Amino acid sequence: MKNLKKKSVKAFVATALLVPAAAIGVVALSCKLNIVNYTLQTEKFTKPVRVVMLSDLHASIYGDNQIDLIRAVKAQNPDIIVFAGDILVEDMPHLASIMLLEGIKDICPCYAAAGNHELKTDDKTACKKIFRRYGVTVVESENHTITINGQTIDICGLEDPFAGQKEFRRQIEVLKKFKTDNFSLLISHHAEFAALYKKMDFDLIFSGHAHGGQWRIPFVLNGLYAPDQGFFPQYAGGVYTYNNTTQIVGRGLVKFYIIPRVFNRPELVVVDIVPK
Repeated sequence: MKNLKKKSVKAFVATALLVPAAAIGVVALSCKLNIVNYTLQTEKFTKPVRVVMLSDLHASIYGDNQIDLIRAVKAQNPDIIVFAGDILVEDMPHLASIMLLEGIKDICPCYAAAGNHELKTDDKTACKKIFRRYGVTVVESENHTITINGQTIDICGLEDPFAGQKEFRRQIEVLKKFKTDNFSLLISHHAEFAALYKKMDFDLIFSGHAHGGQWRIPFVLNGLYAPDQGFFPQYAGGVYTYNNTTQIVGRGLVKFYIIPRVFNRPELVVVDIVPK
């Protein structure tokens, strides 16, 4: 009888420990899409503009024909959509990316800067051609001036160094000299180029590449490891400010990249730029 009671107590304790552990595991490994909202004030606007930023898809699928991701983008009612690199990947089928581009092409103006995976090919224009086929403007160092809700915005891009060092340096020099009285937006895949961005004069910079640091501990560790930053990356994800610039680093849409994400759900970034 005593042995039976001991076994019952042990079973109860084991269950009491395993159930919460399993629940924490489910939450920790969740790849449910996370909608992250930021608000940026500017004296250059008299009306609000909403920007949705996507990065680092890496062939991940969200429902049949990407319907879950497409619906999530549409639900935000964006005025501009920005692709901050690695939406297309050189060594994977482009079907996931094409389904996404097809599904959102008619929502609003779309702009993209090439990341490392879009340029890891002999033909560095191949992925750009796919973007353009679906109405996406591929931005390099040149300026694109647009008017949204009566607000004038200058949009530039910085391509990944895989564009070639000569071309990469040329774009940097152009962007360092870029000046405007309009609200200015830079799309640049690499989150960790902060020292470079500080030499430029942009109001808002969109970046990706870090994948949120892969493993996170809420309120303790923002990221364990990121490409080109190594362990404990400074720019894993979130908002970073310097001078008069705000840099927003998205944690990316990829569900699994070499190792699983931990407490680091894939991220769709929504930024409301509002009058100050």
